Amino acid sequence: MKTVRLISCLAALALCVCLLPSPTWAAERQNDLIRVLLTRFNPVNELSVNISGSYTCGEAHFQRGVTVRITAGSKKDQLILRYQGIVLTFPGPITFTRHQTKGENGLRLQDGLNLYTGDLTVSNDRGQLRLILTLPIEEYLLGVLPWEMSSGFPLEALKAQAVAARTYALTRRNPARDYDVVDNTNDQVYAGISDDAAIIRQAVTGTAGICVYYQDQLVTCYYTASNGGQVETIENVWGKTKGQTGYIQAKADPYDLRNDESVVRQAVIPASLTEKDWPALQKLLRESAAQAVKAMGYTGAPEDVLIRGITDVSLSERKQALTFTLSLDAVRAESGDEEEASFLSNETPLPVPDTTPDPDGRRFYSLSNPVTVELPIFPALETALQLSINGANNELWTVRAEKDSFVIEARRFGHGVGMSQRGAQRMAAVYGWNYRQILHFYYSGVTLRRAPLTAVTPAPPEDYDFDATPGPPPTATPRPTLMPVTLKEGSAETLVIVDGVAQDSSLNLRASPDTASDILARLYYGQRLAVLDAAEGWLHVRTDAIEGYVMEKFVSPIEK
Repeated sequence: MKTVRLISCLAALALCVCLLPSPTWAAERQNDLIRVLLTRFNPVNELSVNISGSYTCGEAHFQRGVTVRITAGSKKDQLILRYQGIVLTFPGPITFTRHQTKGENGLRLQDGLNLYTGDLTVSNDRGQLRLILTLPIEEYLLGVLPWEMSSGFPLEALKAQAVAARTYALTRRNPARDYDVVDNTNDQVYAGISDDAAIIRQAVTGTAGICVYYQDQLVTCYYTASNGGQVETIENVWGKTKGQTGYIQAKADPYDLRNDESVVRQAVIPASLTEKDWPALQKLLRESAAQAVKAMGYTGAPEDVLIRGITDVSLSERKQALTFTLSLDAVRAESGDEEEASFLSNETPLPVPDTTPDPDGRRFYSLSNPVTVELPIFPALETALQLSINGANNELWTVRAEKDSFVIEARRFGHGVGMSQRGAQRMAAVYGWNYRQILHFYYSGVTLRRAPLTAVTPAPPEDYDFDATPGPPPTATPRPTLMPVTLKEGSAETLVIVDGVAQDSSLNLRASPDTASDILARLYYGQRLAVLDAAEGWLHVRTDAIEGYVMEKFVSPIEK
């Protein structure tokens, strides 16, 4: 009888497409809900939905543990649903509606391990499946916190993150479209509930409903992984914006700066350069120096300039360039005696050239006075010194002179606006600050109070007997084994780790530094890679098994 009843329900489903829950309880839904556009599975024209709770779709009630497969049809808006040998076709979107039940109550998508709680609407968008998940804001946060801040952070830092993420999400609700936020870094990373980490739930429930207000209005609580020691303003990063922005002010952040876990990249430049030291930097310096000495009577060709040493390196006043003071050798331009006299005063008089003439017969002369050149940090120096952290061209650079070298460091992982997660970590761990103190440091003149949210529960329980009898348990997708990486002895290779993707996602290893090139393999979270070369936001990398190219923004350096 149960089988007959289920088939009857599915047959009814073919005639009725469920876009919204039934009116008897839909009216109770108010501003507690958030609608999330799921992009992490795109582009995809087929979706696997494992029912890990109590769900209906129209008149059909699915047994816990079963899997439904949805495919985009060939006709406009068409969807095809396959379930236990039955194939149903729909002319438009369908919604999986969650009902109250005991135990786990959500969906697992594409054979993944993470649980997506709430109602899922699936539509056909020009041959690709479009997914929108609707769920209570507090449940949404359980799928945001572990992906935006490590569960290993102190509880008070996680609470600050929960309040910031909750406030941000509520300010993004937009009735003019069918979703409020996306599940990636364009808003906040949402990847479902990965486990039942007690500290994540404690951070969410311990701040339930609390939001940040400025002049009695919810504010967009921007936050960043690391600000590099300086809180950035909204205006400086994104220009003029609508609404209030005074709650985020530029200020020094010693807590981020002193956090040993804040991302820092370093380049050590010897004062006395050899041909093997930073060839990309030397190329930039020679090109700029050649133009600087051309007016002094030298050829102006980069190959006719030799760098004997660097006497000083400093940041420009606006901190967007580095000034290098160089000791140079250069080749004279062909000229008459009168012209030659005009630049001889800048040379060390030598009976013979101070370098051995090359096969072309060039003779280099030492300039007695240093030459100063200025090189832009973004993107020229950042690329030459491999100091890019996030690809946003907004890192903070510092320079210090040591005995025989100059140490250049780049800091800031993210846009730098609002709360620094690394700063919050140190505030809580070292100074014992609570989440309110953390938030008041990063957001000026704000108040914290509970938002007027009305709690929304899932649809009433269904009365089918088989809901209490679990179906087959879902089969977890095993985590792929990571490839070994052995650095070659004596090589200049450096190590990076894939950490810019979700733990259930992957990074494409491509045949060439181009998103249109062939995908050689998929690299998973935590994969280590040896870096062979870098250029224009791409890294040439290898493991012991394969070699290819990855986008630099998805990896972080590992110290040897």
